[in-house]
Amino acid sequence: MTQTREIRLKARPDGPATRDNFDMITRTLPPPKAGELLVRVIWLSLDPYMRGRMDAGKSYAAPVEIGEVMTAQAVGEVVQSNHDRFVSGDVVMGPFGWADHAISD
Repeated sequence: MTQTREIRLKARPDGPATRDNFDMITRTLPPPKAGELLVRVIWLSLDPYMRGRMDAGKSYAAPVEIGEVMTAQAVGEVVQSNHDRFVSGDVVMGPFGWADHAISD
């Protein structure tokens, strides 16, 4: 089992986002199922549009819900693969969010 740290939206910011708007939790990820990968995030994209995703108002992108992992594109290394197109050590990109590790298909 793999431990991961995740940054989750705790409260919608009123003005600039601060540390108080987020929680960091540690949880255990299940092993990847058939067709899934366990990815260790090695690079995370932090973009200005993420501030808009913290608001609940109408936008071109859905808001991050309170309690959800903050969304982000990331580059990661496949740690474990149960997917026929990827092997351990492959470098992949995906919407893994603000986390150390993620399960992806």
